[in-house]
Amino acid sequence: MDINQKIQKILHSIHVYYLKYRFTALAIFFAVIFVAISQSPKALGTSLVAGVESSVKITFDNKQKELTTTQNTVAGAVSEAGIALNKNDITDPPSESLLNGEGQEITVTRALPVLISDNNQEHLAYSAYTNETDILKQLKIEIYPEDKVSSDLITDPADENAIGQKVTIIRAPVFTVHVDGADQTIRSWGKTIGEVLTNKVTLGQRDTVEPALTALSTGNQEITVTRINYEEIKESVALPFETVKQKDYGLYKGQTKVTQEGENGQKDQTVRLIYRNGLIVDRIILSSEIVKNPTNKIIAEGAKPYNAGMWWEALVSAGSTWGVDPSSLYNVMICESGGNPYSGTYYKGLFQYSPETWSGASSAYPGGAYRGAAITDGTAQVNVTAWKVSKSGWSAWGCKP
Repeated sequence: MDINQKIQKILHSIHVYYLKYRFTALAIFFAVIFVAISQSPKALGTSLVAGVESSVKITFDNKQKELTTTQNTVAGAVSEAGIALNKNDITDPPSESLLNGEGQEITVTRALPVLISDNNQEHLAYSAYTNETDILKQLKIEIYPEDKVSSDLITDPADENAIGQKVTIIRAPVFTVHVDGADQTIRSWGKTIGEVLTNKVTLGQRDTVEPALTALSTGNQEITVTRINYEEIKESVALPFETVKQKDYGLYKGQTKVTQEGENGQKDQTVRLIYRNGLIVDRIILSSEIVKNPTNKIIAEGAKPYNAGMWWEALVSAGSTWGVDPSSLYNVMICESGGNPYSGTYYKGLFQYSPETWSGASSAYPGGAYRGAAITDGTAQVNVTAWKVSKSGWSAWGCKP
């Protein structure tokens, strides 16, 4: 291989090496930049100017100081110059501003005493600003649009024997308005409740306000707005049926039978709904019409004893005739005679009459149907007894229903 070929081979190797590692170096460089930016863009900006010399002129306390610094912020340059910043002192440009290697003039403005009178509550503060808006913002004193703020020069914020500034805040009266289910705070100089609410709360035609709209405002009041709305609706209302239980002397006790199914009726009506704060507080029926009457459900309940015996039909018939419960007649009969018409010696029969009582009672039975009937005549005693009980109850019998 001659010398020219060797040179060409070396140059080719250098070229390949350059191409191979040039892109690697660039990739590493941009990766570092990307990580720095993603971690802290501000730190990256600071690092880019770190170590760069800047020529700085600082004006403070009616003096000037010039220096060359490698600090990268205004605050760093001021600190390097040995200038202490007190609370609420400010710099122009702001202390966090970056130095970029060019000439920079910095002005330090000292905070001065400021007397803050907040609704006649006074306290001493310090601020480097002269505009009351900037002063209050720096002191983090919240001001509302309705508040009145003014400033004056005074001789001394404490004893008025020195120069200073006074910022006066007159707070707008505060009202708490209970409206629409929430509490709303309103600040207003309105002389009446109506003026306080103007452009703050929209009132409906029927809404009520307490205190009244014409009442004079006194400040720091509570105002209640009650929303009143009307609505008229037409509705159909079900008229529920009732369940009626009737004794059935043909069914044994414990047995029941539905003899008539129930069915709801219907009533159409026009109703005025009155809303207070969105809730229905009253219903006024303006008109109504029954379209269909309800049909009651009837349930027959057995009243016949399981050992009713031969006299049960007679007891049911007599009780029905004279309005006496056959079960009561049955209970007394069983108690008195056990259902035996021949029971007893002096007192005899199903209901144990004395001969004299029976003679009078049977003769007095309406229509004379049982005049002269034997005391042992069970049918006669059942009917006469039902008649007597309908007139004077069970007081004449020792046994009770």
